[in-house]
Amino acid sequence: MTRWTIAAVGFLVLAPCMSSTAGAQWLNLDVPDRPDSSDSLLEAGREIYDTHCWYCHGDDGDGLGPVAEYLWPRPRDFTLASFKLRTTPSGELPTDEDLFRSISLGLPGTAMPAWRSALTEDERWQVVTYIKTFGDGMFEDELFDPYETVIDIGNPPRG
Repeated sequence: MTRWTIAAVGFLVLAPCMSSTAGAQWLNLDVPDRPDSSDSLLEAGREIYDTHCWYCHGDDGDGLGPVAEYLWPRPRDFTLASFKLRTTPSGELPTDEDLFRSISLGLPGTAMPAWRSALTEDERWQVVTYIKTFGDGMFEDELFDPYETVIDIGNPPRG
């Protein structure tokens, strides 16, 4: 067996363990209180996005940035307002806290890095505010309010 074959087999064996650990870490991240939305928060989020995020997620938040074709899985398309990790039922919008967690911790198994050490809490909230603008107004529509559909996860089982 070549070194690459051994590495690939090792990854396939360990991948399920990594994702469950990452999911627990994601859910257990202590999220600070979200600030009230404002134009200054939105503009600051736009500047951070234009500096750090557009390379993968694109100018329009559609996941078609200049490096997107080289990434697998492809970067998230924010225009669909569909997010992988959330505390709301499948198909529902995530809460702001869910987006904050994903930005802070990244998404293991993807090219999405953890921004917790590179961006302050305030900057991560600013990015949350800005990426919601790509969702075609869904985050402003009371009908889709994610805070009405939060699932109570409860305590994890002992193991």
